[in-house]
Amino acid sequence: MDGTQFDQLSKRLATTPLTRATALRGLVASAAALVGVTRVVAPEAAKAKRLGDVKRVKICDCANERAASCNQINVIKKKAKKVLRRHECSYRGRCKDVSGCANQVGCSPANNTQGSCPAGQICNTNSNCVAGCSPANNTQGSCPQGQICNTSGQCQGQGVGCNPANNTQGSCPQGQICNPNAICVAGCTGTAGTQGSCPVGQLCNTSGQCQSQPLACTPANNTQGTCPTGQHCNTSGFCQA
Repeated sequence: MDGTQFDQLSKRLATTPLTRATALRGLVASAAALVGVTRVVAPEAAKAKRLGDVKRVKICDCANERAASCNQINVIKKKAKKVLRRHECSYRGRCKDVSGCANQVGCSPANNTQGSCPAGQICNTNSNCVAGCSPANNTQGSCPQGQICNTSGQCQGQGVGCNPANNTQGSCPQGQICNPNAICVAGCTGTAGTQGSCPVGQLCNTSGQCQSQPLACTPANNTQGTCPTGQHCNTSGFCQA
């Protein structure tokens, strides 16, 4: 009610005979008008009250597949879907120390064994597949075919796998022996100075390694004999520089 309205109401009340009921009705109408004015001048308070009544939801907002990228937020319910679309790894509710991304590197069981991880990896205690293998005893274990799990718990090339692993030729090619790790390595067995397990044309020397066989010669008297120039035929009947 502005000043003009107030003056008109005062004038009417002063000049018009009123019953008690009429006067009361006028006062009630005037009070209602004043209340209307109060509501118009304070819209911010009403808006704040409405926002306070809006239901909010908890969302674990994750930027990627890593749990460290997640943050707990509270949003207005009608905006929740927009937040979830913005980051596909986000999910409703409290954060659970894990991303909700469908593409995360997850595995089970989280006990440092292969579990659901590919060969050559183990599922660590954070449910992530990482390089590793078990058991760490120089057997294939959880490694891919052709590799062994070494004592450090990592897969490595097995080389030419062999057996028995007892420093004899076993299943290794000539000129190699099968060591205790079931890997073929250079070496030979047999009497020193004979072919032993070496390829044809080589001898197994006193160090247990194959070497080219000396050329046989005559006479075995430390003269050149049948040896090439620059060599002599030693007393064993082989050419020697």
